[in-house]
Parts: sequence; structure tokens; C-alpha cells
Amino acid sequence: MAAITAATIIGGIGLAASVAGTAIQYQGQKKQAKASRRAEALRAQQMRLESTRKRREQIRQMLISQGVISNNAANSGVGQTSSGVQGGIAAVGSNTAFNATGVDQSESIGQGLFEANSDIASAGSQVALGQGVSSFGGQLTNNSQAGGRVVESLFSLA
Repeated sequence: MAAITAATIIGGIGLAASVAGTAIQYQGQKKQAKASRRAEALRAQQMRLESTRKRREQIRQMLISQGVISNNAANSGVGQTSSGVQGGIAAVGSNTAFNATGVDQSESIGQGLFEANSDIASAGSQVALGQGVSSFGGQLTNNSQAGGRVVESLFSLA
């Protein structure tokens, strides 16, 4: 019966630590990715809220501007149906539509960035698992003699 040597015990402990370290690293990376995705979802929600506020503000400003145009026309004796008044009101509406399109485009780009960041976070978990498995494989290779002795000792005791 072969005796269990100190090198065999140390090799077994090293392999166990390597496996545990890989598992801990992977779990930590998964938690980090989940938290990152949650943060991105909250930032996306905030972006949508800000976009909605900007659209409402633009509409409010449009209504105020159109009211000022109508009020000025009435005060100066120009009819509401005059081409100048109608042109001014139309220009304000057109500018508001242009600005709203810019908000929509910014929101769309922002949403794409949030999705990309979420994909990056998810890929980080896979990278961590790959690194852990690679590290474990390297430890097995580097400690193959000690690992072989551990296996031999275990089977010789049986």
C-alpha cells in the first residue's frame, strides 16, 4: 500500500482550491453581470422618462408660442386667418415636430447603447467561466504529477 505523501496532500488541496476559486469567480461574475444589466435597465428607464419630459416641454412651448402669435395678432387687429398668423403658427408646429424627431432619434440610439451594454455584461460571465476553466486546466497541467499521486493514493487505499 502506497503512503500518502505531503506532496500528494498539497496537490489535492491545490486542485480543490483551484476548483473552488473557479466556481467563486464564475458566480461573482454572474452577479456582476446581473447587477450591470439591472443598472442598464434603470438607465434606459430614466432615458425614456427624460425623453417623455422633453416631448411634453416642446409641446407646451409650442402651445405657448402659438398662443402668443394669436394674441399678438388679435391685439394688432390682424385676423386669425391671415397668412402671416397661420404661417407663424405652422412654423412653430414644424419646429416642434423637428425637435421631437431629434428626441426620438436620441432615445433610439440610447436604447441601442443600453442593449449593447447589457450584451457586454452577459458576455463577461462567459469570459469569466472560460478564464476559470482555463486557469483550472493550467493548474491541472502544472500539478499533474501531484494530481497523479493523489489519484494513485486514493485508489490504493480502496
